[in-house]
Amino acid sequence: MTEVTAVTAEYQVPPSWMGAGLEMRRLDSISVIEVAAWPGGEAALEKLLAVTGKDCRNTLHLAPHRYWLLNAAARSQILAAAQDLAVTEVSDALIIMRLSGPQALPLLDRALPIDLHTSQFASGDSATTVLDDITLTVLNRGDAIDVFCRRSLGAALWHALRPISEQPG
Repeated sequence: MTEVTAVTAEYQVPPSWMGAGLEMRRLDSISVIEVAAWPGGEAALEKLLAVTGKDCRNTLHLAPHRYWLLNAAARSQILAAAQDLAVTEVSDALIIMRLSGPQALPLLDRALPIDLHTSQFASGDSATTVLDDITLTVLNRGDAIDVFCRRSLGAALWHALRPISEQPG
């Protein structure tokens, strides 16, 4: 049993790590609700988004008629809309890492196959991409970058980013 515990501990995501000009921190307190419109239910989705707001720092547009709502204050309205929309609480399925500091954007720009220059990836923008076969959703918060991935791949993401963060920029 000791061996299993040791292996498991090795692959857990640490709460934070700091390097030169970069801090990576695991966020455990953000709730994420996914909402999507059933065919013909686009009006219900627009009505819900009018209530919750389309603040780009708390609403990620994933695909047509599909959003993630972060820390949604209007939780009761979201759950009430479940009759007309597909509503799923996905917080427990995700791990969120916040990268901050002057090296956060350059680090991800080296690591990801998308253009993260601020002219293309402005504050509030989000994108879905991959890193080492890990599907990521990246949100530019302006002062930090939030990286979302499936919880089961969180340690793999951490171990993929650490060596890149230690490379000279």
